[in-house]
Amino acid sequence: MKEKTGHKIKHKRVCLKLREARIERNVSLTELSKKTKINKEHLLALEECRFDDLPFANIYKKNFIKAYCKALNICGDDCCRQFDEEEIVKNPYISPKNKKTHTPNILHNLPLFLRFGILMGIASIFIGYLGLQVKHILEPPKLTIYTPEEGFITDTNTVIVQGKTEKESEVSINGTNIKHNDDGRFKEAIDVSDGVNTITITAKKKHGKITSDTRHVIVRKEETTN
Repeated sequence: MKEKTGHKIKHKRVCLKLREARIERNVSLTELSKKTKINKEHLLALEECRFDDLPFANIYKKNFIKAYCKALNICGDDCCRQFDEEEIVKNPYISPKNKKTHTPNILHNLPLFLRFGILMGIASIFIGYLGLQVKHILEPPKLTIYTPEEGFITDTNTVIVQGKTEKESEVSINGTNIKHNDDGRFKEAIDVSDGVNTITITAKKKHGKITSDTRHVIVRKEETTN
């Protein structure tokens, strides 16, 4: 049995419904970011249905949706349920398999000097590639920290440190090594104390090159009144 035309909004993906709700309430992404304490780029990825661009597990993505809905005073449970159905259970957005293509050999039809020029060009590309590989070895590793943001304020004594580095690099937080997955992403829960905490994340290549990033986290407990 088909839905009535008036219920057509139910067929919109949850990301589009969230964006429409924000626009209807005349709330900017900057304002929403302040209310939810969620990075503006992550909110934009959420609205554009780019869930794979959010560097978090599904549970964290659902928490983003709940915070988004709470800030706009709409039902977060319904949106999370729709997210489960669309993005986790059904997931109909599957990229097609790569198709093999056939490239005809046309070099034998070209003059000798053109063939020589093409071969020299290929050799130059190969040499350039080797140069990039050597440069990659000599440069410090890339390190991107997603959470926590600098100056992050919380009322709990546990903080999630999440980021990405190069897969061959070693990662440590305040001098303690942690593991990362095959593409260099890592996530670690660390204990913090009341007040200002300094968290130093370090990525180190096998050849000794190091990149560090320091974040300050403030634990501020709310005072209870009788």
